[in-house]
Amino acid sequence: MRSLQWHVFSLVMVAYAATGCGDRQSPDAKLEWGWITNCAGPEFSKFGGSSLGPDRPVFKLTDQLVLAVPKAFAPSSSRIDREPKECRRISDLHAVGHVEFTIQGDWSSGHTLADVPNISGNLKPFRPDRVWVRIEPERPSQLSAEEQKQIDEAREEALKRESVGTREIGGLTCFVSKFAGVKPFCSGHRSPTDLDMTTVTLKFDASTPFVLIQADYPSLQYGRVHVYWQAWTADASNWREIETAIWGHVADWNLLNTLQTHTRPR
Repeated sequence: MRSLQWHVFSLVMVAYAATGCGDRQSPDAKLEWGWITNCAGPEFSKFGGSSLGPDRPVFKLTDQLVLAVPKAFAPSSSRIDREPKECRRISDLHAVGHVEFTIQGDWSSGHTLADVPNISGNLKPFRPDRVWVRIEPERPSQLSAEEQKQIDEAREEALKRESVGTREIGGLTCFVSKFAGVKPFCSGHRSPTDLDMTTVTLKFDASTPFVLIQADYPSLQYGRVHVYWQAWTADASNWREIETAIWGHVADWNLLNTLQTHTRPR
């Protein structure tokens, strides 16, 4: 399932690279991308005025995370049949299973689009530093704490058995596989006090100076969510800046102010 999911993500990124965010102006397109734009009232006034309007579709993920994402970031969720007849309060919104968006960074200084090899004619398979992001509520585990611990330990042992050891790559601790073609599996904390463990795989390609970073990890923030993102960037060490940019946008777009920062004891 995960390999199919990342294959779909890759196709989405190619589409964005080739065409930009697409035509999202028609009513049918808004429904297809799950846009709700008719919310108005005090709870939707964070950005000035009494309503979000068509430029900020709104998505409710958890009771702590309701995102009003500018359409310039190509937000989307599951298709909806129609917008709510009335959206005066956040409680009028139904929770969605996920939200996706893209951000564009400039971490690959010294490199340009010309460094990306063409795949067909002038078509580029990716844009450097364009980050595709998916956030969804973390599904409650049916396992006990002891069962989850056993699974985590078994996964760790499997990684050790199938690797030649670990090495640091761009501030991440990575298991390097014994087998050719297997991407390094890496993890690291965004900061020394952050409880979230960001886990990523890295893909290095001899045809390009860029590295593909694919992140997949649960987060304690906003009532527990799961985060996926991927980007081609000039250096694996850019993962922290990408993470900072993603979470900065999420904080800016969140209509609620109930975020509790989870940190490890100093």
